[in-house]
Amino acid sequence: MLEHLPAFPHFNELSALYKQLEDISGASSHDTVAVAAIGAMNDLVIALKVSGGEFVMNKAIDLARQAGAKSVAVLTIGDDWEENLHSEMRIVRYLVEERGSKISKDNLKNAGIVIYCAKGVCPECWAWLDKHGIYGYPPRKTKARGWGHPLTRANYTRSGNDLNYVKVAKYGDKVLTVGKQFG
Repeated sequence: MLEHLPAFPHFNELSALYKQLEDISGASSHDTVAVAAIGAMNDLVIALKVSGGEFVMNKAIDLARQAGAKSVAVLTIGDDWEENLHSEMRIVRYLVEERGSKISKDNLKNAGIVIYCAKGVCPECWAWLDKHGIYGYPPRKTKARGWGHPLTRANYTRSGNDLNYVKVAKYGDKVLTVGKQFG
């Protein structure tokens, strides 16, 4: 799976910015910060899945501008963020559905998107990103306890090695199917 990874564009810049964002947000091991560069380093999207992330948005924008960004979007927990939606997937949703110059799902692979998350990109996110031509770094082996599809909003929870599709029903959550169905 990892043999075809290209050299990581903007690694030094994104990892340095990530460290600064993690520091100002007070991110713990339960929180997630992700930074995406679209094309060059002048167009960045920052996802702060951190309690209180909205209070450091302006500082995050300032840090991104110091790193050379001309366009910066900062997403925080209050911005349409479900429980199992990972930071990398929240960035994808923003790019496809909310950004002023939206990128269609079919054109993600041509946009030169690079997403960095020092915690590592879970296997489910990595597979989705890879399928759509987005470079997620670094991939990790640890499987997520839950995963949310960025565009369909399908919710999955882990049971052993499988992710189970869970639909919110009138009388509580119902497991409908078992297995991985991403795309």
